Amino acid sequence: MFIQVGWGEPNPGREEDAHAGMMEFARSLVGKPGLVEIFSIRDPESGKRTGVSVWTDEASFRAAMASATRARKRDPTVYAVAPTARVGVVEWSWRAGEPTG
Repeated sequence: MFIQVGWGEPNPGREEDAHAGMMEFARSLVGKPGLVEIFSIRDPESGKRTGVSVWTDEASFRAAMASATRARKRDPTVYAVAPTARVGVVEWSWRAGEPTG
């Protein structure tokens, strides 16, 4: 299994644009080989968004992301670009039966 977690803090007033962009990107991944699950979480107080995707393996994830990223039309004004911006990605993988901690 391979899990990718990405998060971002939209600029004020751009929360709905951030949601729409994440949903469009998630829809572009549906049906890609190796995708197990994909979802988005929103903090209702801050508007911060976290996207999580679960894959059968890292190679499937990398292939799907390469294809989806090329096709994506991202609006660079949705997320903060200031030095205080908090955008990031965490990835990890494991095999069945191995400890996860």
